[in-house]
Amino acid sequence: MKNPTAPKDLFSGHSREYASYRPHYPDALFNQLAAQAPCRTLALDLATGSGQSARALAHHFQRVLGVDLSRHQLSHCSQAPNLNYLMALGESLPLRDGCVDLVTIAQALHWLALEPMGLEVARVLKPGGLLAIWSYGNCSVGNDVDRVVHHLYEEILGPFWTEERRWVEQGYAGLSLPLEEETPRLMTLRHSWTLPQFIGYLQTWSALQRYLGHHEEATLEPTWEDLAGAWGAPEQHREVHWPLTLRLFHKPGV
Repeated sequence: MKNPTAPKDLFSGHSREYASYRPHYPDALFNQLAAQAPCRTLALDLATGSGQSARALAHHFQRVLGVDLSRHQLSHCSQAPNLNYLMALGESLPLRDGCVDLVTIAQALHWLALEPMGLEVARVLKPGGLLAIWSYGNCSVGNDVDRVVHHLYEEILGPFWTEERRWVEQGYAGLSLPLEEETPRLMTLRHSWTLPQFIGYLQTWSALQRYLGHHEEATLEPTWEDLAGAWGAPEQHREVHWPLTLRLFHKPGV
């Protein structure tokens, strides 16, 4: 996988939808991370986007800081009394050395420049501090719906997916950082959604937004019609699940 060398912002144009329709991570994930962190004083969420993970971390840490390069994304962030946001690069953080207990990067590592980010995270982490990186692959609902989604993903949007997205599909295989890694862990995201919720999620895909930069929105109508036929009644709830890969890294202690 070729490392990204420059920051990318593909989500500012649909920040509100991103905040509304992205799947939420299970409480068990954040319980686990809080239990493994050396302290619960400060957690840092890099490329925080709409602040979904930062808001969950605020239940476990005294202070949480969410960092993102997109002002539009930050304007739609979840709020909490012990949660602050900062517009900055994850590769250049205005934080002192050794002050952070936990750094999280949720479904966003592929948008960061790996080498400077790794060095910067190693710098701000406390000895014994934890870096948690996770990504989820393509969703599944059932054979009927999955066939339509696969056609959208590969046949229609295929040329508009970035190289970084293919790395996400592989669970960031081959990742190397200047920290000590544990064995990767596998989890599952699950949500019960109606058809409008599911389409809202699909519309947050970066490749779909790139596609709409070159095609009329009406060209997707046949896909939405096929999806509606496969789904059933629009208000019917169906289970959507995604495979999630969790990568954990520790900074060596003193």
